[in-house]
Amino acid sequence: MGAALFAAALVATNLMGYLGAHLPAWLPSPAHSQAETAGVHDYLSAVTVIGHAAVIEELLMTAAVAILGRDVLPVWAIYTVSVSLRVAAHLYLGFAGIPVAILGITSVHLYRRYGRIVPLMAAHFAFDVGQLFISY
Repeated sequence: MGAALFAAALVATNLMGYLGAHLPAWLPSPAHSQAETAGVHDYLSAVTVIGHAAVIEELLMTAAVAILGRDVLPVWAIYTVSVSLRVAAHLYLGFAGIPVAILGITSVHLYRRYGRIVPLMAAHFAFDVGQLFISY
């Protein structure tokens, strides 16, 4: 089950990456990358920042929202809050931050279905590290 969950999350992140790579060409967006925005200039610090981001983003934007809203909020509100937080955190990317909504929807769905957060963190980390090597 963990491998299937990881694979589903990785597919969503790759779709998000494709759209994120092409939207800046189609729509106006900032000229700088995530690495430049985060102020990282070497691989070790970049991987550290990526690991931190994967854990924190999935814990706060997926698990916490789904758990806190489980008994209080309707399902549509759980998705809306989680996706809104995730997109808002990536607005510095301009229009390239919009595909992050795909990851947000997929993450909430997979977490609500399987109740496991570590495969989502691993997929997030794998995607971001892949983007790191593409961008450097």
